[in-house]
Amino acid sequence: MVNRARQNFIFHGNGSGAFGKGTPFGAGDDSTIDVVAADLDGDGDPDLVLANRDGGANTIHWNDGGSFERVSGYGTGSDETRGVAVGDVDGDGALDIVTANIGESNAVYFGDGSGGFDRSMPFGRDDDESYAVHLADLDLDGDADIVVANVRARNAVYFNQGGEPPALHEFRFGCADCSTYGLGLGDLNGDGFPDIVTANSGAPNGLFANVTAGRD
Repeated sequence: MVNRARQNFIFHGNGSGAFGKGTPFGAGDDSTIDVVAADLDGDGDPDLVLANRDGGANTIHWNDGGSFERVSGYGTGSDETRGVAVGDVDGDGALDIVTANIGESNAVYFGDGSGGFDRSMPFGRDDDESYAVHLADLDLDGDADIVVANVRARNAVYFNQGGEPPALHEFRFGCADCSTYGLGLGDLNGDGFPDIVTANSGAPNGLFANVTAGRD
């Protein structure tokens, strides 16, 4: 569980639906707004990728036998990240980090499979205020596409065209004056294509059925 300007915690489950006392991790005053658990260094256990706001640097907390004291940063420090996703964007078999930012363009940080993220690529528009990001193969072409929730602008899908670095084709959807703070993806109508659900402020939530992607 992550908190803004408060201590983050891990609550360990006992396998029957109960959770014990929380174990704190990170600095007590982190302004963490999103977290993803994924094995970034290929050692068989999930690491924690944090998105921090309020001028705080984004961080990775490495899982060393259940301890998360080893920490490294990623991002620019001025990105004001609001959302984070993890997946293999460039198709090299290593997990990458994707950030939704409001301080600058969104970005992909390409992983090398052993915990390094030396390569990065900005994407999207400089003036977008992006609050959430998810990855899914929307057109079923075998690679991860990027879905971004924007505030006071239309949301966007970035279709992954492959290449090195991957070429991303932008497609905008939703209303221009909506403020979308959350996203959900799944095949809601059972046709095999992931659909998009948006959680909006000041407007009704939205369901966007994936009816054209990959059908030509």
